Amino acid sequence: MVKFSSKFILITLLAVFILAIPSNKATAMEPISMAMMLAPIVIPILKAATPYIIKGAVNMGGAMFEAGVEMFNMLLFPIGLFEATLFAPWFFESGMVHMGEGAMALPKMLIQTLLVMPKTFGFM
Repeated sequence: MVKFSSKFILITLLAVFILAIPSNKATAMEPISMAMMLAPIVIPILKAATPYIIKGAVNMGGAMFEAGVEMFNMLLFPIGLFEATLFAPWFFESGMVHMGEGAMALPKMLIQTLLVMPKTFGFM
């Protein structure tokens, strides 16, 4: 059986040898040259994908709007708290309703936020 110190030395030597192997250097191209080479390939792909991109953007906008509505509905909680405490004789019932709507807005917003990507790609 090999001792712990021997294992440690062997692993360290192996790591040194692996890391000491020279790697190939990456060479960069000019962005203009790369764009000139890729333009004939990319332009037809973008023309074919444009309707899907627009549809996805519209779906994403609708999903983000729904999440934003729930974000503003969260402001109903402090308003309801204010109504239920300071204006208790007159607005207690509506204050409790607003507090309930504001408390439920946070999980609704979380769900709407998680659904933005599936709605964008048209899964929902």
